[in-house]
Amino acid sequence: MSGVLLAVVGCGKTQVHGVSPLVYSVRGLKTYRGLRKDAKPSEPIKGIPYKNLSIGVPKEIWQNERRVALTPAVVATLAKKGFSVNVENGAGIEAKFRDEDFASAGAKVLDKKEYEFRVYSWNVRSVKRESTRLVMPMKMNRYQADVLCLSETRLNGVSEETIPVRDSHNSYLFLNSFAQDGSGDHGVGFVIGIRVQKVLLAWDPANPRIARLRLEGRLSNIYIIDIVTLT
Repeated sequence: MSGVLLAVVGCGKTQVHGVSPLVYSVRGLKTYRGLRKDAKPSEPIKGIPYKNLSIGVPKEIWQNERRVALTPAVVATLAKKGFSVNVENGAGIEAKFRDEDFASAGAKVLDKKEYEFRVYSWNVRSVKRESTRLVMPMKMNRYQADVLCLSETRLNGVSEETIPVRDSHNSYLFLNSFAQDGSGDHGVGFVIGIRVQKVLLAWDPANPRIARLRLEGRLSNIYIIDIVTLT
């Protein structure tokens, strides 16, 4: 006979058919008093209130994909708990949900044009001259750009600078990522318009060749990466 299962609680002797008598005991596990005395009470886990969290539902772009991330019923539950829910217009059409269904459930239906950003790139060669920096706002206005990715800025160090706009109270934000050794090689940066400045969460000057922006989007956060490659 094989595969005998023996489950025991308490102390004493038992006899199982085909198994010799066993003596067993159970010993309670205890925490040393000194450790219990020195232990610090656990702190409550800090979280973010639901009212400060936003959930985005973009329209699916995969071919023949008919599903949608949230249904109006789920949106109503989330909205009741305090979440802000943003739904791209037409997100539920293929799943037979109208924009009105999401709106009545408590979501905010957004037009895609409301959260689109125009991003351009410019190999500026150098921004050491003041005249070049003054041209940046002109480039932004000409192309109606929200973000201008710069390469070969050739400025030493990591810097943030405000560039005023002529005949306006507005200003652009110039961010530069460059080597600290003064070598004068490479360098990347961004010029950020007014609209993007309002949703800028962070920027990461990784090295003289790579810099990243993180923006708060309506449906999801947006990352813009500026990279200079060897040629």
